[in-house]
Amino acid sequence: MLIPKTRLTLLCTNRFEDTLTTQEHPIRNLEGEFTSFDQVAIPRYDHRHSFSYTLRTQQALNFLAHFHLAQPTDGSRIGALLGDFVRGTPESLQTRFPPEVVDGIILHRAIDRFTDSHEIFLKSKKILSQPRQRFAGIIIDIYFDHFLAQFWSNFSEVSLKTFTAEIYGTLERRTAWLGPEISKITKRMKIENWLETYGTIAGLALTFRKVSQRRTFLTPLIGAEEDLKNHYQCFTTAFRSFYPELMSFSSERNPGGPLS
Repeated sequence: MLIPKTRLTLLCTNRFEDTLTTQEHPIRNLEGEFTSFDQVAIPRYDHRHSFSYTLRTQQALNFLAHFHLAQPTDGSRIGALLGDFVRGTPESLQTRFPPEVVDGIILHRAIDRFTDSHEIFLKSKKILSQPRQRFAGIIIDIYFDHFLAQFWSNFSEVSLKTFTAEIYGTLERRTAWLGPEISKITKRMKIENWLETYGTIAGLALTFRKVSQRRTFLTPLIGAEEDLKNHYQCFTTAFRSFYPELMSFSSERNPGGPLS
């Protein structure tokens, strides 16, 4: 039931005491139960959104979900990765990559648009402490990859270790599609096992420290795992409500994906 223009207190965090005007409707978790996350308000317009999106795509950190939502083929998985690195229209991309890779890039972009405009994602951004609001897109993406690793068996019939081994194998086989610069990144990804590292708080802390070292203005990312620890149940509810919707969205555009 839609409740128009109600004012709701941010109940999932003690860091925000103000209220925001929003349109609200109930959110269900995997068991179909309503959760306290329904009470988190979102702004009608987030002036930081476009900047956060730019940062998120430049940092390219939420790899696990994109790989999971791709088709189980080398081309689709490479496209899922390249969506964070390449620009251009689908027509221009077809002159550079095989059709299956282009389809993977297009799916990646659609997933990002769906995520960035989804009310659960927007609500999750508002839970973060004020100094990190500017980088909310990066942080929530990494949090959600953390929960995907944590709840992996709910979404995949193969183990996370088996899946990541398949991904690393694809990246090693298809360096010609990746190019030398991106291949350097994927080599580090395998050596440091990024895809499984997100599953631990210690791994998240290391990730945020590394990202913060890339640019001085990214310093507020240091310690971003503390916001997750402070509001772990709330972010858990957010992910478990959001990710099945994202899987359904991806499956409609990606026959052969995880729900097919």
